[in-house]
Amino acid sequence: MAKNIKTQLLDIVRSVVIDRSVTVPLGDFTFEENVGSKQLSIEELDVIDKTFIFAKKHQIHHLVSCYAYAMGDKRYIKRFFSSVSFTLQQMRAADEISTALTGSKIKHIPLKGTVLRKMYPEDWMRNSCDIDVLVDKCNVAAAGEILAGLGFKKEETLSAHDVTYTRGKIHVELHFVLLEEYRFPNVSDTLLDVWENSSTENGYCYFMSDEFFYLYHVAHMAKHFELGGCGVRAVLDTWILNNACDFDAQKRGLLLESAGLYKFDSQMKKLADYWFGDGKGGELEMLERFVLSGGAYGNVENSVLVSKEIKGGRLSYLMHRLFVPTEQLMRYYPSLVGRGYLAPIYQVRRWFDALVRDRKKYMYEMSQNIKKDGREREVREMLSTLGLRGAEK
Repeated sequence: MAKNIKTQLLDIVRSVVIDRSVTVPLGDFTFEENVGSKQLSIEELDVIDKTFIFAKKHQIHHLVSCYAYAMGDKRYIKRFFSSVSFTLQQMRAADEISTALTGSKIKHIPLKGTVLRKMYPEDWMRNSCDIDVLVDKCNVAAAGEILAGLGFKKEETLSAHDVTYTRGKIHVELHFVLLEEYRFPNVSDTLLDVWENSSTENGYCYFMSDEFFYLYHVAHMAKHFELGGCGVRAVLDTWILNNACDFDAQKRGLLLESAGLYKFDSQMKKLADYWFGDGKGGELEMLERFVLSGGAYGNVENSVLVSKEIKGGRLSYLMHRLFVPTEQLMRYYPSLVGRGYLAPIYQVRRWFDALVRDRKKYMYEMSQNIKKDGREREVREMLSTLGLRGAEK
């Protein structure tokens, strides 16, 4: 990517979210008004367009739309206010769901963006694709009935750990596990104690303690990192969690240390401070390139590169992809849950499905496994610095 586009994006995020030097009045506007007095050149408009495309990969394009709107680029007016409107709809839906679950005496915990956006200077600054809610596994069916009563339609179940419901453009993910068992065993075991580390005022809507929510955030970020990248938004969340709220650093540190994520968090905080604070990033070049190139949810190239190091080489990676752990297989085929003895049959079914439905995708992945990227040593050193699994190999 062009250096000026990366720099432009980070400058926009700082000016909109951190410094608040670019603001937009939300209460008094029309789509036709000529906001901003600066006449933008063709070159400036081109940079905004390229920055918007780059930001979209990181799910923060609404911040670029805000900047463009404030600068007088009328092309982005509808995009900006559509994003704001959608976030407001999500917030209302989240409150509606929590009220309904509370009314039916179902314990639940709001997750991710629903909680994080309350820490941002303005709610709309933290967008999200879904509304994530945690319930006890025994209450999943009852909670689903509540959602159905609110007009949400259950989608095909694609995970053994959450169920998706949709109403129009609003998506709800009903979770009953915070992290898959086969990822970061120490972390997933710790996160099982979520209810003991949460509190409630009305008896049914719970919120995690600060240190527990922070551990969950770091674990979720590390999960996506191993899948090829966690994106600028997750790094921005990290900066917000460390600069926009009060917390007990010792409690956070002890919990992260026990879960094996202390080194990872330390490096991500350095990157967050380098991008959005006053830090220095001379030793963060590889980490920065990796995060920026992977987008919000990672890409195949980064994912394979990291996994080869974690698994111990090309052959080990290939065997891992051919014979996935039973717990991971259950994520693909929830009907396997409770019937682990059928795992060999489902392994074969997965191969068949891959050949029929996703042949090109898996062929490209295997080509990346064979390919000598040239970044293997850098990635190995980066993983060692981050303290992620397999870094010692």
